Amino acid sequence: MSEQSTALTVTRREPAGSRSARRLRREGIVLGTVYGGSKEPVSFQIDARVLRNALAHSGAVIDLQVDGSAAEPVVLKERVRHPVTGDTMRV
Repeated sequence: MSEQSTALTVTRREPAGSRSARRLRREGIVLGTVYGGSKEPVSFQIDARVLRNALAHSGAVIDLQVDGSAAEPVVLKERVRHPVTGDTMRV
């Protein structure tokens, strides 16, 4: 049995409040935050379609690459969905 991981390239973003988050979601962007280890939390954004395809074909581990830095293995802990449409709002 081989272990496969899915690679995702995301863009770093600065948290700017709920108003800007709403605007990004309207444009089809999903917001996320990576926590863990002794590193500072990293906020990022990714296109909803790219994330949906990656999660459909991924295992437990995702190789996350933020703005061209080295890819790090991460595990998706929480996925917040819209209560009516079911679209992913935050990871």
